[in-house]
Amino acid sequence: MEKLMVDQRKEEGALHAVLDRIQSASRSATPRANGDDVNPGEVKMMLVPETQLLQLVQERERALSLLKSFRDEGNAVIYRMYNVIKQKEKKNVELLATLETLQKSNERLRQIQRQVTNMTGSTSPYHQLNHNEISEHCKRCVEKEKIIEGQRKLVSELDELLRNADTTLLAMKGRAEAAEQQLREVLQERKAASPQSIVYVKEGEVPESAVGQMERIALSSRGTPRTRRCAPCCSDYTSRTAR
Repeated sequence: MEKLMVDQRKEEGALHAVLDRIQSASRSATPRANGDDVNPGEVKMMLVPETQLLQLVQERERALSLLKSFRDEGNAVIYRMYNVIKQKEKKNVELLATLETLQKSNERLRQIQRQVTNMTGSTSPYHQLNHNEISEHCKRCVEKEKIIEGQRKLVSELDELLRNADTTLLAMKGRAEAAEQQLREVLQERKAASPQSIVYVKEGEVPESAVGQMERIALSSRGTPRTRRCAPCCSDYTSRTAR
């Protein structure tokens, strides 16, 4: 691209030199001030090459401007590609550094594992460092085990509370069912003991409740007159119930 631009500039310089020579020749061939006659055909022949050269210069300048814009766009693309490559290279360097750190950590862990496996009770500083690290890891494991044990106790206590709640609910349900059964038995006994407590209800009327029937039975047992209803075709009548 740069070489093409240099060649275009050289050609443009040569073209401008030719134009300058043509313009100087045309100025020397212009009619004198004394009014000598000049052939119009000769003037036309001298002007036509200059016009063509000017057109060529304009086209060359247009081509140079296009080349410049193309160069700028290419430079922008190359700059973007360079930035992308630079970022990727930076990430690659970071990844390599991370990999190196991981390799060192792995090697250190392997050394610790070998020292734990082949523990000989040496008192060298290196062994002492490894023993200290191992003891620190053991302390952390013990602390975590304590936390887990506390959480297990809490979960077991919650389970016990839930079981107690279920037992209480079942007991309350049994008591409620027993009370209902006793109530039904009492009502059946009352009905069996007082067969005269049958009440005939007219069509469209609501029968008395169990409590109302019990009250009416109590009143009838005392000799209080009560109203008995017969079939829908009969009228109401009052009678005294025998003891």
